[in-house]
Amino acid sequence: EAITNNWNGFFGFNSDDLYRAFMPAWSYHWGSNQPKALYGILNMLAARSTQLPKDVFIQKAYDQLHYFHGVNPLGIVYLSNMYEVGGDVCANEIYHAWFYDGTDWDHAINSPYGPAPGFVPGGPNSSFTITNLQPPYGQPDQKSYLDFNDGWPLNSWEITEPAIYYQAAYIRLLAHFTRKGGTTLTDELTGSELIIAPNPVSDHLIIVDDFISNAKIFSASGQLITSWSEERNRTQVVALPEGEYVLFGYSKEKGKWVSQKFIKL
Repeated sequence: EAITNNWNGFFGFNSDDLYRAFMPAWSYHWGSNQPKALYGILNMLAARSTQLPKDVFIQKAYDQLHYFHGVNPLGIVYLSNMYEVGGDVCANEIYHAWFYDGTDWDHAINSPYGPAPGFVPGGPNSSFTITNLQPPYGQPDQKSYLDFNDGWPLNSWEITEPAIYYQAAYIRLLAHFTRKGGTTLTDELTGSELIIAPNPVSDHLIIVDDFISNAKIFSASGQLITSWSEERNRTQVVALPEGEYVLFGYSKEKGKWVSQKFIKL
């Protein structure tokens, strides 16, 4: 019921966020990068456990991951010192005893060594307590961040201190999109073995060497467009507006639920 009604916008794409990684404003607290990753993980769990179109949830998880890699209002990679692997603007400073302010490991660019790569800082914190430091205080939720590692009384730990549970959430989300034996875990979920043609399509969509029943066509935003219950291996899509869609149904040949994206011309 929580997934179907989606009261808080946890599931699937939400156009309220220009950066495609929506989460409720109240989630931008101390350690906000943890729930940012956890919402992505939640959508991957929904993709595994529901009969709704999996692509909608997987796209949401992708967007949450892209947020960490720079698709956010600050254009920052929320991982420390990732320049050697292609990061343009990274977290240069993290609050940590090993990489403390003024040490040789202080800043990824301005110190001899910089912090170790790949640490996830806490993230934007709209509840930052030091009111005379702006930013991060007094900013929009997603901009309540400052790339610094000063100790007391500026309390950078409320923003940039890494924690094992931030790291673990990010890695678990990332793992869904890394390769395993030539395929990704998302390939296994999306039913990419369902072959449809032509794709893109203008009139009739053919399901190659298969019949599906209890089928539905959803728009890219998750809106149900049409459905049918009987077994078919083709359907007319000429009346659909141009755009991207998801075909979802039960495969007689494979004995399981399958889905596939297609583009209507």
